[in-house]
Amino acid sequence: MEVTRSATDKGRALAFIAASRGISAREMVAAGDGENDIPMLDACGLPIAMGHSPQSLRQLAELVVGSNDDDSLTDALGRIFGAALPR
Repeated sequence: MEVTRSATDKGRALAFIAASRGISAREMVAAGDGENDIPMLDACGLPIAMGHSPQSLRQLAELVVGSNDDDSLTDALGRIFGAALPR
């Protein structure tokens, strides 16, 4: 069970974090794997869904990577930010 305030979601949290750093939420990348991640992926500039995500999330994403059990998200972030991340 999750209990949260009704006016709180991950999209608002992302916008708050972005604003606290003086950037737009559209300048951020976010990755998710559940329905509760939809507001966050809607708010960010580059939405990424994990391969095991529900279809609704995968359709929203600009990039779909593998599962939580492989390095596909790490590899994608390395390509996005132009850095080879250590394994």
